[in-house]
Amino acid sequence: MCVTIFSTGFTVFAAGTAKTFLDVSDTGMQNGEITFTVKLKPGLTRVSGAILNIEFDSDVLEIKSAEPVFTLDKEGNQINNVAGEYINGFVKNHKNLYSVAFMNTTGVSTGTSEYKSFFNVTFKVIAKERPTTAVKFICKEFFTNDDVNNDIRQSDSAQNFKDITFSTLDNPKPLQAKLQEDSILFNWSAVDGAEEYTVLRKASDEGIWRTIVEVSEDVTSYTDKNVESGITYTYSVKSGNGYGDSGYFSAGVSQLFLTSATITSITNLSNSIRLMWAPVPGAENYAVYRKAPGSNEWELLEKTASAKVFYEDTTVESNKVYNYCVVTENGEVSSIIGVNSKVHKFLGAPVIKEGKNIEDGIKISWDSVDGAEKYEIYRKSNANDNWNLYVTTYETEFVDKDIVTGTSYLYSLKTVGQDVTSNMSTTVSVARVIAPESLDFDYTDEGIKISWSKVPVAQGYNIYRKSRVENKWQLVGSTGSAVTDYNDSSAEGGYYTYGVTATLEKSESVITTKDKEIYFLGSPKNLVVKNVADGIEISWNSVPNANSYIVSRRDTSTGETKNIAEIKTTEYVDKSVADLNSYAYTVIAVDKDGVKSKGNAYTLDFCRVGSPVVLSATPETKVITVNWKAVSGVDSYRVYRKTDGGWTKIGEAKASDTSFKDVTVKSGVQYKYTVTAVKNNSESYLNDDNTKSATYVTKPSAITASLTGEGISLNWSVNDEFSNFILYKREKGTSGFKELTKVSSTTTTYHDTSVTSGVVYEYALKAVSGDGTYESALSDITSVPFLSKIESVTVASYAGGVKISWSKVVGAQEYIVYRRLLKGEWEQLKTVSASTTSYKDTKAESGKSYYYTVRAVADGYRSAYQNYEHYYLATPKVSKFDSQVGKGITVKWNAVSGAEKYYVYRKTGDSSWKKIATTENLRYVDKDIKFGKTYYYTLKAVGNGITTKCYSDGWKCKYAPGTPTISSVNGYSTKIKIKWSEVSGAEGYKVYRKAENEKKYTNIAKIKGTTYTDKEAKKGVKYTYTVKAYKGKVTSECKKSSSYTGIILATPKGTVKNTTSGVKISWTKITGAEQYKVYRSQYDVNTGKWTSYKWIKTVDAKELSYVDKKATSGEKYKYKVKAFGINSKGTTKATSEIVYLASTKTTIKNTETGIKVSWTKVQGAEKYRVYRSEYNASTGKWSSFETLKTVSSKTLSYTDKTVKEGGSYKYRVRAIKGKTFSSYKTTEKIECTK
Repeated sequence: MCVTIFSTGFTVFAAGTAKTFLDVSDTGMQNGEITFTVKLKPGLTRVSGAILNIEFDSDVLEIKSAEPVFTLDKEGNQINNVAGEYINGFVKNHKNLYSVAFMNTTGVSTGTSEYKSFFNVTFKVIAKERPTTAVKFICKEFFTNDDVNNDIRQSDSAQNFKDITFSTLDNPKPLQAKLQEDSILFNWSAVDGAEEYTVLRKASDEGIWRTIVEVSEDVTSYTDKNVESGITYTYSVKSGNGYGDSGYFSAGVSQLFLTSATITSITNLSNSIRLMWAPVPGAENYAVYRKAPGSNEWELLEKTASAKVFYEDTTVESNKVYNYCVVTENGEVSSIIGVNSKVHKFLGAPVIKEGKNIEDGIKISWDSVDGAEKYEIYRKSNANDNWNLYVTTYETEFVDKDIVTGTSYLYSLKTVGQDVTSNMSTTVSVARVIAPESLDFDYTDEGIKISWSKVPVAQGYNIYRKSRVENKWQLVGSTGSAVTDYNDSSAEGGYYTYGVTATLEKSESVITTKDKEIYFLGSPKNLVVKNVADGIEISWNSVPNANSYIVSRRDTSTGETKNIAEIKTTEYVDKSVADLNSYAYTVIAVDKDGVKSKGNAYTLDFCRVGSPVVLSATPETKVITVNWKAVSGVDSYRVYRKTDGGWTKIGEAKASDTSFKDVTVKSGVQYKYTVTAVKNNSESYLNDDNTKSATYVTKPSAITASLTGEGISLNWSVNDEFSNFILYKREKGTSGFKELTKVSSTTTTYHDTSVTSGVVYEYALKAVSGDGTYESALSDITSVPFLSKIESVTVASYAGGVKISWSKVVGAQEYIVYRRLLKGEWEQLKTVSASTTSYKDTKAESGKSYYYTVRAVADGYRSAYQNYEHYYLATPKVSKFDSQVGKGITVKWNAVSGAEKYYVYRKTGDSSWKKIATTENLRYVDKDIKFGKTYYYTLKAVGNGITTKCYSDGWKCKYAPGTPTISSVNGYSTKIKIKWSEVSGAEGYKVYRKAENEKKYTNIAKIKGTTYTDKEAKKGVKYTYTVKAYKGKVTSECKKSSSYTGIILATPKGTVKNTTSGVKISWTKITGAEQYKVYRSQYDVNTGKWTSYKWIKTVDAKELSYVDKKATSGEKYKYKVKAFGINSKGTTKATSEIVYLASTKTTIKNTETGIKVSWTKVQGAEKYRVYRSEYNASTGKWSSFETLKTVSSKTLSYTDKTVKEGGSYKYRVRAIKGKTFSSYKTTEKIECTK
């Protein structure tokens, strides 16, 4: 394969496909030094070397350091890879050309995401008076040992250059960009020799570098006030002197500019201060700070999200002065604290304690406020009315007597201080209502009746009660406006008095009372009726002052009512009841004087029901079934359960059911069950003597298994529920488990050795209680195929790696091969089919000891294994041949880790291998050979008592002249010149060429020298050249010659014209061009001569024009364009002269006399010409632009008086100098209104 090299950076194009392997970057000039780094791209493996030529001006630069430049042998001795005089690790070829070779026998590998440094060289400037200089890198002999993708071949040779021109001035180092109150302060390091600095800035909303200021050499900082909040600015700086500018650090230093928020308002609320501020661009959140009275420290109050632009400070004290500021934050950036701060004095509003009706008016009271001199009371009688100042007072209460009954009044207050008045307080609403009259209360059969007279405006009444014991009013009831009496049935007994208030809206009148007490004996409350073992039990709450209780019963079947007991306790069991018969009960209290309470209503009918007999509770799979004996005549049953606590109802059953399944049981828990019967909503007695107990046991979890060398290891989980386990076994496909063993619950393993390889066994487990009363179901079945350990494993090295072989195992479905270092973890190398019994490990590293093993696999189970140790020594490979006439063939190879020496073997044709040398070096020169004959070579490594195999096919090399290395291919206007290195012993050289569309090389010359000029090459065609050396009839064949591509490029034909943004240079497309360079010359009016052409822009081959935006209006220019291709550059031809005239900026407006056209002054213009286009409404089209007026350069406006009212027009203005016209911009249309 022949490789074609294109010179765009370090880029290799192989067989027409572009693949980039190298990149060059630099640190910029610092302290008179600049370092270049050659890097490898991600994804390469084991790059073993390169030869790098570096051309530079040794009068300006010297090499300070470079690394790496040598290879060390195993004893640590330096091996020079390039012959010649070494200076700082480089070989000096001549004054301005040095070479360095990098070799690495193990190879350098890159990762998958980052470039890796391959080579570094640092230059020091020794001639500061030379403003600029250049370095040219030429990469040759780049190769790799492990090129799996065939991207680069060991025999490939490439010349790949990159020119880097740079200033000898140091790049100033940006030090800091610091946020200030209204600006950003940028600092940089001073540069020796600088006469000025140019400050560059890049804004995040633009993304391009712009020059913002130029300062003298004694200034190393700049305060940038032209900044906007929310935008990140990146700063860098260039140094400069009369010769030119330095580079600059593109990374720069960055700072997000944030300004503090402007507080738009501060308002006193009743008990707080409310801040509001204007939003700030770039804010992610705001931090509100406060400086309290007597403090010099800012206190953080709260951080708010950017959407919230207000804050309420509730921690303020009345009569205190506070200072506030709002800091803008974005990530870790904050604006300057204290900027845009505002001072505010807080005076709190009064807190109203109450507003109520009193005898002679409405009373309002409030807490005193610190700093108050007086209080303003505001009143209104309608919520929609405005507040009116009602009265001013120095007290903290006020009685309003100027009121009308039936009217509601709203009150609010303000605090008045020395120099500030508070906000309005919260409001209180009071409706004026008078108290009821004619209050009376007395005892009735229903309780105590209270009555009063009607109040005309009242919306209702509240009734209050006070006992002699508590002596505190208690609200006992309310009525509407039409009801003027109330029956109190809630009194429990004792001496009471009553009061009444009238209500209007949410206000109450003064309470009306009477100097009177009344005695009352309460009725028993909370009667409870339930079935017990021997009858029906009735219970109730005790009644104050009661001495005894009379129990009365009504038989619902006969209607008979009678007193059945008089007792002193609060419960009674009625034993004279019949099953399934219903009864109702009431209880009356009696005091010591015989006074009886009002009787309660009878209870609901209650049925006497007997309890069912519980027969059994039986555990099943995740359920316990409860059975009972049926009770005739009942409506339903209720099932109850308990463990250690009380009974809990868990379900109900129909009258026809006599069983219930409890599905909410937990394994290992003992449950007790009972059942009640229900008739007419009456339930039978919960009988603790009528129960059955049961325990549900969960089946054990499935068994886990693993294979050992002798059998199957079984494991299961411990469970405190179980006392014993029974283990069962059977062969898969057979019926019926057989008990294998019985163990205690603390035993969780069993090793079954009665197994046969290739047979599948099934296991299951059952849990049993300690007393054997209950047991679980069988666990899920575990199926295990037994595989015996592989007994016969062999491990041996071969040429290329390590081979592992093993014997077959009955029942195996596949095999897995493992490897690990002696102290490492096992690594799975490969899974192979059951028919495969060997594997080759091609990734073992030479000089290391490994353990290998193989495991048989079936249904996911892996057999037992044992370790097999093996020391691996790799077989050497020939890496390169050098054939030199008269000196023999040099065989080279890469080092084998762990090798102590090497055996070299040789043969010819079909002869046998013969050892010809033993060496510790990585090369051998075979001189005992015949010129023109082909030989085969192979190698063995020896180390650690081991001799490796060899590659039986070997590598062949013909003893012939060495292969020339092409050093350059340069295309010119009519020819291509090729140069190559001289080959020792060669008689001459054969030059071969092929065009880009040809598959084979053609011999185009046979010459004696080391240069050849191809004058037959055609323009625009890419040619690839290669050269071979010969002596007699023998031609070099040990490796493919390096190849280079060249092309003859035509001269671009250029044209120039003025545009709105600069001078546009256009040129013809040149076949084969990969880029174009544009050069400019300017006419010097002082000398009357044209300046030398200077390069101004390089563009890609896709571009065929460039706009020179740096041209100065009024100046005269000429341009040239040069095409560049593969190792080629074309010639140039000057364009015609052009005077650059900038475009005017034109505005239009209506005036009384017509449309006024105004424009900006254009430097260099001698006159201006005004054009106009008119809209034709009938055709819907605009007319062509016609000349209106040509004016002198001093005139910058023209009024078009020929326009028609209602007509639409557009205008253009062009600057003119001599015969040169500027470009133009057409204005928007304007409608005449004169």
